[in-house]
Amino acid sequence: MKKKLIIIILILIIAVLSIGGGIVLMNSNSKPPKKEDPKTQEKTVTEYVEKLNKVIMDGGTKQQYLSVLRRDQILNTDIMTGPDMYLRQKPSNKVIQKNSLSSYTKKGEELAKKLEKTIKDNFECEIEGVLTKEDYLAVLVTYKSFYYNAYVKDLNSIQNELLIKVGYDFDNLTKEQEKTIEVDSYKAKVKAASLLNDRLDMYKNNEESKRVYINFDGKKIEGNSDNFLSYLMNLEGYTYTNQGYFTSVDKTNEFINSLNITDPLAL
Repeated sequence: MKKKLIIIILILIIAVLSIGGGIVLMNSNSKPPKKEDPKTQEKTVTEYVEKLNKVIMDGGTKQQYLSVLRRDQILNTDIMTGPDMYLRQKPSNKVIQKNSLSSYTKKGEELAKKLEKTIKDNFECEIEGVLTKEDYLAVLVTYKSFYYNAYVKDLNSIQNELLIKVGYDFDNLTKEQEKTIEVDSYKAKVKAASLLNDRLDMYKNNEESKRVYINFDGKKIEGNSDNFLSYLMNLEGYTYTNQGYFTSVDKTNEFINSLNITDPLAL
């Protein structure tokens, strides 16, 4: 009987300890999560905007662009500076050698260097502060940048018309043209850039500043790829008044014809 009583008492003690431990555990789990210091959050997002500016404007590679924008792909034309910038994009070495394009690659690099310097020199940016809301932070930026979007639009317009002048019909390419379109498109891009080379001042932005909020939803870096891409598009000039000068085929051809070009693709 005495032994049975001792067993019952031990069971009661274990039960009480288990319940007490459970209550302590529940209380520890119910504690609110530690809030991150707002100043630390503001510093993090501000530094990230500085990182965006550095990669986009100071010459990041395509991989660095993708990394900082948190994206898998971007348009070729979106790379404004650096070793993979649009004007530096060219066919493979095999294609270059086979088609004797070394004069075009040399000229393309020369043109790219001048364009890149102009883009960098034209860029101004000031981070004015951070707006704090309940579920997001927004970095306010004032910027002024080269009319890059206008430049690319005009470049592509000239490039297309040069190809048409040598017989390309983009809706009905012949089998032979399908084989030559890569090489001729590259030649036409370099030729178009050479025609605009002495006219880069037309795309310099001397007065038009813009202000934009870069949102960090959730007060963090992750998950804001679309907001970062939107900022890139702002720096490219999608919201500027200047959206290019060759807004029609007639205007493009008027410009090309004024130069008395005999061979549309020759340098």
